[in-house]
Amino acid sequence: KVIDVGEYDGKKIAIIENPNSGEYHWISTNGIYLLGINVGHDSGYNMFFNPPAKLGDSKMEIGDSFNNSFYSYSDIDYSEKIGNWKDNLEYLRLETVTVPAGTFKDCLATREYAEFNIGDYRISGYSYHWIAKGVGEVKFEDSEGNVYKLKSYSVK
Repeated sequence: KVIDVGEYDGKKIAIIENPNSGEYHWISTNGIYLLGINVGHDSGYNMFFNPPAKLGDSKMEIGDSFNNSFYSYSDIDYSEKIGNWKDNLEYLRLETVTVPAGTFKDCLATREYAEFNIGDYRISGYSYHWIAKGVGEVKFEDSEGNVYKLKSYSVK
């Protein structure tokens, strides 16, 4: 759901909260960015990224991929660095996706390969995202094969 609109770096943005994955995105005419993640949803533990993790730009086409690296912090002021990330996002295809919230045509299907290190904890793997225009992420499959589907949404 859209939780805020405003400006960032001189550009209009919408900040999107994804209750399925706990991710906070902002979307602008320059691309899609990941601001942070609520890890474990109920843990109260958050990670914030600086620079925001760019997941692609408006010039990308099906078959393109995007590499990114960024740091994670435990606070929104970016004063306590806790880890680093490397990310590759590939735009696979457009497809129709049916989830409890409805059927969405022309969803962008993406494959993400991520590596991250937080202290001695290291993880890597593939995940998949389905993004509907005007709605955001409607389906997510994590690196362990768990699938999360959008149950409902509202557009302001």
